Amino acid sequence: MKYKVKSPKPSQVKQVREMRHLSMAEAAEIIQVDIQTWRNYEKGRRVMCPQFWELFNMKTNKAKFKS
Repeated sequence: MKYKVKSPKPSQVKQVREMRHLSMAEAAEIIQVDIQTWRNYEKGRRVMCPQFWELFNMKTNKAKFKS
């Protein structure tokens, strides 16, 4: 079974960041990129690679797992 994550659209990047109540600087720090890089993701000047998108979602997911 293949699991494939796609690059997000710029509007998705911004929407998810705002839903998680993060500033651009905080979001950039989570995936260890410069704030200008994050800004470029949101403006559509640069495409976020699927791995960064997956990492960002994994690190900011508010879901709680029961043990």
